[in-house]
Amino acid sequence: MPAPAPTFPALLQRSVERHGDRPLFGVREIEGWDYLSYRAFATKVEACRAGLAATGVAHGDRVALLGTNSVAWAVTAYASYALGAALVPVYAALRPEDWQFILEDSGAKALICGSAPLFERTRPLVERLPDLEVHVGEGLAPDHPQAFSQLLARGRRSEGSPTPVVSDDVACFLYTSGTTGEPKGVMLTHRAQCQNVSAVLHSLPLSAEDRALSFLPWAHSFGQTCELHAMIALGASMAISRGPSHLVDDLREVRPTALVSVPRIFNRLYDDVHRRLRQRPGVLRRLFAEGRRLAAARREGPLSLRDRLSLEAADRAVFAPIRARFGGRLRYVFSGGAPLGNETRTLIDDLGIRVYEGYGLTEAGPVVTANRPEARRLGSVGRPLLGVSVRIDDERGPPGTGEICVKSPGVMRGYHRREAESAAAFDADGWLRTGDVGYLDEDGYLHLTGRLTEQYKLDSGLFVAPVPLEEELKRSAFIKNIMMYGEGRPHNVALVVVDLDALNRWAEQRELHFDSTATMLASRRVHDLVLAEIGERSRSHQAYERIKDVHLTDVDFTTDNGMLTPTGRVRRSNAFAAHAAALAALYPESGPP
Repeated sequence: MPAPAPTFPALLQRSVERHGDRPLFGVREIEGWDYLSYRAFATKVEACRAGLAATGVAHGDRVALLGTNSVAWAVTAYASYALGAALVPVYAALRPEDWQFILEDSGAKALICGSAPLFERTRPLVERLPDLEVHVGEGLAPDHPQAFSQLLARGRRSEGSPTPVVSDDVACFLYTSGTTGEPKGVMLTHRAQCQNVSAVLHSLPLSAEDRALSFLPWAHSFGQTCELHAMIALGASMAISRGPSHLVDDLREVRPTALVSVPRIFNRLYDDVHRRLRQRPGVLRRLFAEGRRLAAARREGPLSLRDRLSLEAADRAVFAPIRARFGGRLRYVFSGGAPLGNETRTLIDDLGIRVYEGYGLTEAGPVVTANRPEARRLGSVGRPLLGVSVRIDDERGPPGTGEICVKSPGVMRGYHRREAESAAAFDADGWLRTGDVGYLDEDGYLHLTGRLTEQYKLDSGLFVAPVPLEEELKRSAFIKNIMMYGEGRPHNVALVVVDLDALNRWAEQRELHFDSTATMLASRRVHDLVLAEIGERSRSHQAYERIKDVHLTDVDFTTDNGMLTPTGRVRRSNAFAAHAAALAALYPESGPP
């Protein structure tokens, strides 16, 4: 790999010089997928840079970007970098009060909205934010004075040269998800992010010939680094997915070679495979099971000639048609953001699609470790990237594990306007305290076991790390979401969000009739069904980790009700507060929490 680019403008310029006519971004139009070249993208970036400069945005200002992945999103990001302004990505899925907090805390001077509805919804906020001077919307009528197209047109008419940008300039304020309090603006410099991009590409088996399907939000630090910036640095291409309901169709049409995402997206693929497999003849289901057995054996060592031929037969008859449903060219999936469940991980790998899990956090730039072709261990999140050091503080966390601490060029400058919290994020020797818990095995592979803020102690003193078991349990067709609880209690219980469609099908097959959803959820048979599912899927976990009772609800955790972050993490304090009485009732002899 070449030396890291010093800044994002330099990174883009380097790729345009090398790959100018190659396709970069693909967008689904009526007649098919239309791709924008590197050179055409750079032209849009320059127009946007000049347009923002003409409105008064300058070096050191903040440009907020509210919306989902789009060409305009990427154009605005690279235009902001070229001005020396810090980009402030804002999730569209957040509540308006969260938008206001981020815009106010960052002191954003400009707000670019990714759609006309978002533009209209932010009008009331603009009036309450004195620092915000520029308000622009993509998707507005072409003659609207605040349309994104008008901003680009103004830039094309403007004169002026690009602003000098240096590697120590802050490129981005990436706000944390706020699972344990208010979001914090992580300040990352051009140097930190570009070096992290370079370290990622040093580890991953990608080239300019690869194509990704962009699904993970670029407002997410993982998606921004491992997809947006990494693919641009490579000269590769990415098609922008139309959303969750189109995921499988988009995969089939785009035919990507790589997919970067978080576990919940790979779990969708897992569910799609098994739903379709249930509809296939028994002989194919048996061949599928035999193929998986042989694929698992191949991971442990060489197969005999007979087994190799049997695996090839299973691949032709069962695995290849499944891969064809996902486009037929998918070779690699890169997962981060949370541990990938073992069932999902091994299924994808058995199909002949290599799984590479990694680990990181926004404050670290973000990627810390990754599996790679020459060093891959399923179940781990890999070894540290080039230039990154990891140590385990075994004084914090359950026995045999500890808090993961990191040193790397990608580590943040600090939290915006939060000096005390910035100082507290590092120990006396300059190691970043991640708040994540895990261990390094004898070969240097990192294994995650949870977060300090998510783990709790039972009254026996035993630590419980809920996330790995929760992820396994969400594989059940009847469990849409789940949150374990047991702090200071004799055993674990759980708040379970049920999948009503699956429950209704189960009830119909047994000729059970309920006059309401509430009646169904109060049914002892439904309660026992969910407990049986949990018991079956918890066998590999320690007895003290297992769940003894559940409270069922059909109200999912969402960003709208404040129980879910945009990255898919449960805001446990909010979910517990909403269901505290019901969870306490599961401990009739213990009293209130």
